[in-house]
Amino acid sequence: FGFNQSTAGALTHNMSGSGTMVIGGTGVITLTGTNTQAGGTQINSGASLMIGSANALSGNQVQSNNGSFGIVDGIVLSSLGITGTVTLTSDIYTTGAQSYGNVKLAPSTDNLTTLQTVNSDITITGTLDATVGKIQSILINAGTAKVTFGDSIGSIARPNKLTVTGSRIYILADILTGDKQEYNGASSIGDGTYLGKALVKGFLYDSHYQYFEYAKGGVTSKIDALRNDPRYIRTLVSKDPTVTFNGPVDDVADFTHTLLVAAIAANATSALATSTMPIINFNDSVSKTIPLYSLNVQTVASSTNVDAPNLSVYVGQINLAGDVTTYSNQVFHTASMPALNGSRPIVFSVYDANASVSFLLPPAVNGASSNPYITVNGQTNLGNWVSDFTQNSALGAPPATSSPAVLAMARYSPGSEAGALRSMMDYHADQVQMSIVPKSLSGVMVSSPEDVEIISGKAAASKSGKPSSSGGELCSTDNDGNTVCEEI
Repeated sequence: FGFNQSTAGALTHNMSGSGTMVIGGTGVITLTGTNTQAGGTQINSGASLMIGSANALSGNQVQSNNGSFGIVDGIVLSSLGITGTVTLTSDIYTTGAQSYGNVKLAPSTDNLTTLQTVNSDITITGTLDATVGKIQSILINAGTAKVTFGDSIGSIARPNKLTVTGSRIYILADILTGDKQEYNGASSIGDGTYLGKALVKGFLYDSHYQYFEYAKGGVTSKIDALRNDPRYIRTLVSKDPTVTFNGPVDDVADFTHTLLVAAIAANATSALATSTMPIINFNDSVSKTIPLYSLNVQTVASSTNVDAPNLSVYVGQINLAGDVTTYSNQVFHTASMPALNGSRPIVFSVYDANASVSFLLPPAVNGASSNPYITVNGQTNLGNWVSDFTQNSALGAPPATSSPAVLAMARYSPGSEAGALRSMMDYHADQVQMSIVPKSLSGVMVSSPEDVEIISGKAAASKSGKPSSSGGELCSTDNDGNTVCEEI
């Protein structure tokens, strides 16, 4: 049963039974009363549904096939789950959790959509886009609960502003905004496998690669990724821009993901104006508990008539309020980094002995300034701007996990090839986002017919200081007690 009409209508009766309520046509349908039909509610393509009372939506679940959904002002649902693609036409307030597939933001008087819960999770597993690029904005507030972005934001039409609050904010795909990005809470950088999705390259990598990797004159910036695989890179870009992290920034798994962050002004003139100056704020530590693989941060102006950075002028500001730790390289390109001249102790650290902490800043007019509060563990060019800082060697091979990580996997059968088993272990490691250093397995013991176990240990290091491709040995013991080992 349902509606298929071109004019607006309202249903005030209480609906029950085993069927599905189907909303079709182009007229906005408003539901009130108490509805409990077992088949739930479906919105067809082009149709619009409004919820006019707290119990009007059966089960608080909706299947949307590119329809529109909204809630009358003042109505608070107990929870909400929408699968499929939906255009949100109002703010959404719930006491419990909210979950969505693909979300589009409809135009409104203030062009701001709010999703808010009472300390319950908000999860968007699909894409999030504006209807008109750089017009609609979104505010997401989960209180002390988690917010998860499982797919791209702005890949079709970028929101203007993105403001997110939660105890932990999972950023598992690339994000493009027009005005600002603000993350109020601890942020975790990952990829879709965290939600059981395929490992894919972010949509911003190919189109914005040039803002992070370039060489012009004495200015060189590069991108580093785990196994040189861009699928492990997360890119966050705001144009006309600020990006602010009001909390620590961590990886979802030790030394796995590279974070690229750029605030890009439309042109040099815009970048030099106070109101449109590109700014990136890290108001807590980077890699506070789970370290990133690499970090590249850029405040730049776009070149005229070409989508690339204007490297002839330094613009913007990068603010740091805590330490920065990564396995591989760190790059900071900006006109100003106040932390380098401040009295707050800040430590920049890399694990790889061949990695460096690189600062791409305007030439020091009056020579290097003294700052004993800065420490760099690893190679650096900071001496061009700062003197009297403390420099130590890189941290070396990442430490083993505090307690051995053990995964029970497929049973071993005599005749299994070590290469096949290693491939299987790599696949499972990627899928579950193991919180151990990639390629740092100290040994694999196989004893037929017992379960295969992966036991983590101290990372092996190559001459470059990076974890070697050899993760240890694969050993099998037959029923007579004979053991054969093969390097993996």
